Order: sequence, then structure tokens, then C-alpha cells
Amino acid sequence: MQLQPISKNRIKHLQSLKLKKYRQRLARFTAEGRKVVKEIIIDNNLEVRGLYALDSWAAQNEDFLRDCTFPLYEVTDHELHQISSFKTADQVLIECSIPDSTWPETTDKWMLYLDAVQDPGNLGSILRSADWFGLEVVFLSENCVDPYNPKTIHATMGSVGRIPVIQTTLENLVQHYKEYPVYVADMTGHSIYSLLPIRPGILVVGNETHGVSVKTELLDVQKLTIPRAKGRKTESLNVAMATTALMALLHQDM
Repeated sequence: MQLQPISKNRIKHLQSLKLKKYRQRLARFTAEGRKVVKEIIIDNNLEVRGLYALDSWAAQNEDFLRDCTFPLYEVTDHELHQISSFKTADQVLIECSIPDSTWPETTDKWMLYLDAVQDPGNLGSILRSADWFGLEVVFLSENCVDPYNPKTIHATMGSVGRIPVIQTTLENLVQHYKEYPVYVADMTGHSIYSLLPIRPGILVVGNETHGVSVKTELLDVQKLTIPRAKGRKTESLNVAMATTALMALLHQDM
């Protein structure tokens, strides 16, 4: 196993991937950290284009790296800090190709549509939960946070690549799957407990602050909510928590 030094041009290339416009233009993104990197390499469908690691990490993982077929680069602490998107870099980083995602022909499982979710950590947590509960695809509105934002990738903890992500409008989604009922997570909706079991359909979850968009409100939908315990004062659930709870309750139909 031989790690090659990293060039200045490659450092500039990796630094450019911190910005959405270059991730989209080059169809590449980076993932960081010991746990995330190993999970992606061992059990994922992503195409890894290069690994960049401290010598100490490479030495500890020599057996793991021996079977890797992509380029391996050794970086110093300073170089890793230059290419990392985080204040504290965690020993290793990989560059991956953004995968092509295709719409399922048909599915008997729930589909999830995220409407303008803005926090990368929330999106990453939701994608990991979707992977856990066996969803086949997650759809995002075009004004959602970038699913390949470094913070989103880190929050998925390796689930990125195992579940396709497609950006589209809800109108297009509903038109494509005309036979699927649409359910919207909303504080004013019916208690999900009173509706179970529910025929699988499209579950729409809205923005952290404003909920679902006006266009979504105009569609033929059924609103549902997770009622809080009697006497409790908590205003609402975090969008990632609420989505995970809904998927858990609907899991019997997934």
C-alpha cells in the first residue's frame, strides 16, 4: 500500500467542493471522519474518487486500505485542515461522485417529500432515518438545503448513497404517482394514532419554521400530526425528530 502526496491543484479542487455550485458543476462531494468514511467504503453504492488521510490513520488501517482500488493520498494536518469543511478535521476525507438517481417505476412503500428543509443537520438525520426504515427514495423540493452539503453528509453518518435523493416539485411528484394519496405533517392535522393503519402514500414534511408551502396546501391532501402528551407544554418537535417518529409509526406499512 503506497499513499501518494497531494498536489496544490488537488487541494484547490477539494476546497472548491465546499461550495454548492462546484459540487453541482463537477458532480462531486466530500465526506469526512473516520466512521463516515469507513461506512461509505465498506457498505455503500457510491463511487469513491480518492481518499486523503493522515499517515497515522493510514498506518492503523493498512489492512482496510489494501483492498481499495481508488487513489490514496497522504496529507499533513495542515493540508487536511485546508480541505476539511469543519473546524476540527477528523483524520480522513474522501471524494465521491454524486450518484445519478432514477424515479422508481412503482413502489409499495411510503415515499417521503421534504419541502424546503433548510438545516443540513436535519436533512442528514432524516436521510439516515429513511435508510433505517427502508425507504426506496427521498424527494426534495428545489429550495431544500443541498443534500451534498458537508454537514448534511456528516449527519447521514454513511447512509448517503444507500438511499436515492431526487429534487423535484411536489406537483411533479403527485402527477407522476397519481394513485398515491398525499399526507402532510401539520400541527393542525388529525392524530396519526386515529388514522393507523394508513395506506402507503407520499408523506410531506415542511420547513422547520413555516411548515409546508402554500402550493402544497392547495393540493388534495390529508393532514396528520403526532399529538403531544396530555398536559405537556413543548411547542413542537424538531423536523428531524418529527419525521423519524412518523416513519416509525408508519413503519408497519413500509
